[in-house]
Amino acid sequence: MFKRSLGIGAASTAITVLVAAAPAVAATRVVLDDHGDAVPRFDITRATFGNGDNRLSGETHVADLRYGGEQYFSFTFSPRNSPDIFFTAFSKLHADDTITERLTLFNDIGEVSRIPCNVRSAWQPEANTVRVSIPRSCVKGISGRQYMTANLGPSARYGTQDHVRAGYVRQG
Repeated sequence: MFKRSLGIGAASTAITVLVAAAPAVAATRVVLDDHGDAVPRFDITRATFGNGDNRLSGETHVADLRYGGEQYFSFTFSPRNSPDIFFTAFSKLHADDTITERLTLFNDIGEVSRIPCNVRSAWQPEANTVRVSIPRSCVKGISGRQYMTANLGPSARYGTQDHVRAGYVRQG
């Protein structure tokens, strides 16, 4: 009888910890991607999407991220209540190791607008990761669940090499 109540107590504690942690976890979604579905330097193996109260972010783990040549990473999101528009936070690593970052809004009639924003990105070949994030204040009025995707490739104008879709990620 004592062993059984100890087990119930441990289970109750575990459930309490999970319930208490739920709001922090709800703002993040990790998506695994097939290994080998793109060339190694652009092969996303895992993507982490964040929809926090203060920042929106996308991060990928890549099979063999390397410097050299032009590369881009884009993190795209679209609010659930506005499926006709989407935002792309974009980081381009140039052949000379400089980085261009921007936030762009695309609408349903093909208009493209650049949004002034402090886009932050980090390319870390030694860790095989690349990350892009923006302050939520750059997209005032956009809240709630976001439909999120990530793309990594040699150049945006030649299409993506690998793509990962998170679906809707609840806001923290």
